[in-house]
Amino acid sequence: MRDRSLTGGAKKTLAPRCAKRVRYITSFIAVLSLLFCLCGCAEGQGAVTPSSFPVSENLEESGAISAPEQAQSAPEQELPTTDEYIATVVADCLEQFYDPDMSEYEKTKAAFDFLIEKGTFAEPVAFDIWRLRSSGDRIPDYIENRSLSMLVFGQGACEDYASALFMLLTAMGLEAEYVPGLTYAVEGGLTDHAWNRVKIDGVWYHLDCELEAGIRKDHVVVYKYFLRGDATMSASHYWGQRLIDSGILSKEQNAEIAANYLGSACPQDYPRPEHKTIESLPAEDPSAIMERLQEERTAFEEQYGPLAPMRVNVLPPVFGVYSGYRINAVTYYREGRTPHSIFDALIIPLSDAETAS
Repeated sequence: MRDRSLTGGAKKTLAPRCAKRVRYITSFIAVLSLLFCLCGCAEGQGAVTPSSFPVSENLEESGAISAPEQAQSAPEQELPTTDEYIATVVADCLEQFYDPDMSEYEKTKAAFDFLIEKGTFAEPVAFDIWRLRSSGDRIPDYIENRSLSMLVFGQGACEDYASALFMLLTAMGLEAEYVPGLTYAVEGGLTDHAWNRVKIDGVWYHLDCELEAGIRKDHVVVYKYFLRGDATMSASHYWGQRLIDSGILSKEQNAEIAANYLGSACPQDYPRPEHKTIESLPAEDPSAIMERLQEERTAFEEQYGPLAPMRVNVLPPVFGVYSGYRINAVTYYREGRTPHSIFDALIIPLSDAETAS
């Protein structure tokens, strides 16, 4: 997509199916929390381990696969629904850092740190992995689709980081927003970007996980873009009304921001945590991932029949639909043939007029 950034909506309202997914995960976490307490866990215990947080076991009973990197279920096993598969992916990530006794701040920081460690800035891999690992009863929405490359494979661009963080935060019961905007690129000038806002103890804050990961030196996270207020964030980011007033974007882009992405005010900075060394996990070769997934696809189609090309929703709001800002995002996405898309999937067009074009 574009070069990595150097510096750095209206409130995201969950659609019914997204709300259903959140309720599914939240209910599951509530049950786990009860089990956690009944098991006599000591007060003040740190992040739980897979052995003490049996997410996969319970999800197997509900029909979901046990881990996002496992191969397709055995022929006799019923495929999970799309909601169940996505919930499993999110729950398997939460299993690695979530503790039911965490405060809202602790949940946010744990998810932020988790993605810095897990993620590598790269082109996203296999937007449509859900087609191999669920019944495909519905097409995931934009944020769900864009989160999967990061949550499953640890690879993606700023939109994938922001989508993944949104999924983790909301699954833990926090209010969060996806923020499309602009920031400064390595070579100078503004480029399209995406980050998040989160509500902690009744106050909204900005957080930019992808940018934070990108400015590390010797793997040290300084939390420059973690829980910042509007005044601090505006030094390096444009969004919402400020972006509209800048006159940078088109009339159509401004209208989309005004309708959906003005967002919540962030009145202050949260005290910055101490610096922390977080080294990213080694990134797997995308070609190796795709080779493995092609084998998985072959096995899937032998069992369930061929998978036809399908429109999937991966087009970034505000920038992808039009011409982007510094790059031709339309060409990139409308080709529908990113290097690592299993099915050379087509995007969902903005309107019938888009389809005709």
